[in-house]
Amino acid sequence: MKSLIKCFKLLKYSAQLKRSIIFMVIIGICGFFMEFASSESQSFIGGFYIFLFPVMIGQMLFTLSMSGLIQSSSYKKKLQTGFPFMIQLPITGISLFVVIAHRAWIVKHGTPGISDAENYTSQAAYIFWLGVIIFFSLVYFGVCYKFFVASLVVFCIIVVAVMTGMHNEYLGLNSIVGKSFEASVAITVILYLLGNLVSYLISNLVYKCDMSEYMIKRTVGKWAN
Repeated sequence: MKSLIKCFKLLKYSAQLKRSIIFMVIIGICGFFMEFASSESQSFIGGFYIFLFPVMIGQMLFTLSMSGLIQSSSYKKKLQTGFPFMIQLPITGISLFVVIAHRAWIVKHGTPGISDAENYTSQAAYIFWLGVIIFFSLVYFGVCYKFFVASLVVFCIIVVAVMTGMHNEYLGLNSIVGKSFEASVAITVILYLLGNLVSYLISNLVYKCDMSEYMIKRTVGKWAN
């Protein structure tokens, strides 16, 4: 715990700290607005942004490991493999709970223009797809600093596939994954915990791999500025 507290103090040395905080706040505001502005919204982007903005705290700790102050210290590995997950897990858990609670409220109170049965299926499917995208995003964050281009390409393909499955009525996937709201919540929570576990394991496995040149230039460049 003392080491973690010290690393938080070192955050003041992270690349473009103020800019990162501002961006994190903007992501959070956009997420809450998109999620709560309309009960008719079926895009998982709002819920994902609410989940995403606290993840950025963990990512700030990760980028701190590239600082010259950390390179020769015992904190380097912890900042890449342990501390980000210790921070992300409870905060993102709260964010996910907020989104699930909101969708449960919509199930209870209904959505204008559609039947209760359609609303139930829609909200259950929403939670399911959100869980899927959260799982893959967590895995992505575990490898992107080492294999940025490859991981980004794969992640983008997955996002397109999820959005296609969510919005393509001809595939009929929503009627399958949206049969039970409770089951969707359980699956999403499992995917969330599993995503954190897989990301943690992968980050330890690839720890000794070289950092992505793009991420180095991006981060070191910010310190230089």
